[in-house]
Amino acid sequence: MKVKAGAAGKDIAANGLQDIAGLYITAITRPGTWETFQDVAPTFELQLGDVLWFTTDLDGVKYLLKDPRLEATQAADAHKLKGRQIYRHLVQATVSPDSALIGHTVREMRFRTYYEGVVLAIHRQSGYVSLRDVCDVELRAGDVLLLEADQSFKKRFKANPAFGLVADVPRSAPLKTRLMWPALGLTAAMVATQIISGFTGTSNIDLWPAAILTAAAMLLIGCMTSDQAVEAIDWTVYITIAFAFGVSSAMERSKVAAAIASIFVKISHAIGGRTAALGSMYLVTGLLSEVLTNNAAAALMYPIAANVGDDMGIQPKLMSIAVMLGASAAFISPFGYQCNLMVFTAGNYKTMDFVRLGVLLQVWQLVAACTIFSLPSWWMILCAISLAVVALAVAYAVASSLLAKRRLKQLKAAASSAGK
Repeated sequence: MKVKAGAAGKDIAANGLQDIAGLYITAITRPGTWETFQDVAPTFELQLGDVLWFTTDLDGVKYLLKDPRLEATQAADAHKLKGRQIYRHLVQATVSPDSALIGHTVREMRFRTYYEGVVLAIHRQSGYVSLRDVCDVELRAGDVLLLEADQSFKKRFKANPAFGLVADVPRSAPLKTRLMWPALGLTAAMVATQIISGFTGTSNIDLWPAAILTAAAMLLIGCMTSDQAVEAIDWTVYITIAFAFGVSSAMERSKVAAAIASIFVKISHAIGGRTAALGSMYLVTGLLSEVLTNNAAAALMYPIAANVGDDMGIQPKLMSIAVMLGASAAFISPFGYQCNLMVFTAGNYKTMDFVRLGVLLQVWQLVAACTIFSLPSWWMILCAISLAVVALAVAYAVASSLLAKRRLKQLKAAASSAGK
């Protein structure tokens, strides 16, 4: 992988390329001098154009290819492939024992021209792959080539004697960074329609048709293909939500929701009335969202919250807000929300990391929510204070990070001067 401007001038640790499970930097080659550094320390500073050599698995390659601060050394060749980028993905092809590729390099065989694919990486089961341009590595039988090619590659070459096995890599479409801003603009427009509708009290367009129109526009401009759109749908989430609504309806009709609500009403009257009721709805929904999806937790808790609100004379809107806040507060468990799982895997976190920080966040939001519930007429002022506190915390974290980086540079400069 080649270092781009976003990673240049920072060390390996600052770029987040250290201690990633299954991803190891074997060596770094510096252009110009072509000096190779092996066993590099986390404090090694990267320069523009440095070539990073990794030992990793397929998931690691996919992770690296989606890092905008790096690019594949064969990215220029990939841009020369025929067809639109939207229809390309990663393919694994194993060099067969009788392949004409054996004993030759990718460059010698004019691989891109003949096979209409670009070799990005090579996996060799036994033996050592030399630190040179992937196009200049002499191929052997059993080598697994990781290619960027169009969706027809497997169909065209699965019976070709050059390859023993050809397999598509799922969810491996290359990043389409040039379409990032149009996609963000469409999403912002969709969200803006709902915000405007909320403030004006009019319903110009509901969320469902707005989302459908936004997705259709993204398909038309080439952000994704129809197959990628279908693959992006997590059907298990929809099934879970559907069953949760069924359970919710059953709880309401069987009076189970009313029975549970009466328990909350008694407890709330005993410890503080209205604010206690709203806080308990928030807390229970929040705990449920740690083990269920947020939508399922909201679907299960709303009939109970509605019954509590009816018995205690609390507006349905306030009870809905309590459930909504609780359902969006999956801070403690890495499995409570999709975004948690994404950073959990990518950042190599442990469950206790989420518990340590998540409990504090949960307590902070519970206190803030209960304060707002107890002073509903002051909610705008309280929200502004809360946002100001969060902004100060973020500013403090950023300032601390910048000061630490500045101190590290000073130490490096001092060490360099002492060495001279």
